[in-house]
Amino acid sequence: MPVGILTDVIITLTGGIIGCLLGARLPEAWKKTLNDTLGIAAIAMGIVLIVRVENLSAVILSLLLGCAIGQLIGL
Repeated sequence: MPVGILTDVIITLTGGIIGCLLGARLPEAWKKTLNDTLGIAAIAMGIVLIVRVENLSAVILSLLLGCAIGQLIGL
């Protein structure tokens, strides 16, 4: 199994646990700033990856499915 996948899983789980434990203690301004900053970073990374990808239709389909599923489960 590639190290990158394991690293991603461990970091995601650690971040989720830290967020659950400390999220209620953060001031609202910090929460908004963190969400905005991470959102902008995710958009930037997505744009870079879309430019590099050879099969753009698969990316668009994934985005549409992700949005639909997110709406259905209330994210």
